[in-house]
Amino acid sequence: MTHPLPTSTLWLTLQDGVRRQYLLDPAVEADPARPELRCDTRVQAAYVLARQGHRPTWLARHLNLPESAAREIGDHVAPQTPRAASVEIPGPRGWTVGT
Repeated sequence: MTHPLPTSTLWLTLQDGVRRQYLLDPAVEADPARPELRCDTRVQAAYVLARQGHRPTWLARHLNLPESAAREIGDHVAPQTPRAASVEIPGPRGWTVGT
């Protein structure tokens, strides 16, 4: 019997160098009938944080993910996430800092 794939999965290569399919959405529980779908809390956290606007370099550094995996998560999320407007904040000496 074939099971439909959850919509929030992504093929990633983490530190072990093996490309696997990971569940992204923490609201979706791993299906025991689909052991090939991996569940990694760092990947799920990166997915949530990327949807909130965090950049791949930040995700890689703070979640100990390979830069390439963080970029793939960011690329996957980008079409789903509306772009936040750039906010200008007064910086030191009157410089303007964009976020």
